[in-house]
Amino acid sequence: DGQKVNEKLIPEALYESGFTDLISVTPPGAQLVPSSKITPTSLGKAPGRRLGNGLYAGYDWRRFEATIDDVRKWAIDGANIGLKSDRFPGVDIDVLDPQLAQIIEDFALAKLGAAPVRIGRAPKRLLMYKTAEPFSRMRLFIKQGETQHLVEILGHGQQYLVYGTHPTTMRPYAWTGLGTAADLTPITRDKADEFLSELAQMLDMLGVGTITREG
Repeated sequence: DGQKVNEKLIPEALYESGFTDLISVTPPGAQLVPSSKITPTSLGKAPGRRLGNGLYAGYDWRRFEATIDDVRKWAIDGANIGLKSDRFPGVDIDVLDPQLAQIIEDFALAKLGAAPVRIGRAPKRLLMYKTAEPFSRMRLFIKQGETQHLVEILGHGQQYLVYGTHPTTMRPYAWTGLGTAADLTPITRDKADEFLSELAQMLDMLGVGTITREG
């Protein structure tokens, strides 16, 4: 599509571009404090901050309001960086079938509008939007035999990675078409609900598998 991949994203620039709802996330391989409830399998995706002793610990990230100095420190610490999805809902296409993932992305762009696309473990991808009225998570499960795919719209009380290293691929997350927060297409709960309902109908018509809606 000719859109440039944002290869040199830095957390500080994200903050200055209006993405001020950033949080610190444990990087892959982080050393945890002994009392931590973070599981080793969730390293790289679970929120956590590096303490003075070099170990990571969880924190009240939902209430924490980051300053640019916080974000600079997290970057120096080598943390992954997440974004609260309350104001920035993300359409998370958790699908490992390349053709199906592309069909769902194209449908989302057609129904919800243009969006920057994040790739962590391809062909999985996430599309970023914005909203003035936060809404709860919505999910669509697609079962094909023994394989289960998931399309979810991350919302109030959740977060997703915007910068750092993917814990499976050990490669950086990459964005295509990410500008400023002001550039994002706004969506509403009703719009998101309508999108998932119509997506379920389309996938059912295509006979891709058993479709189950949640939220």
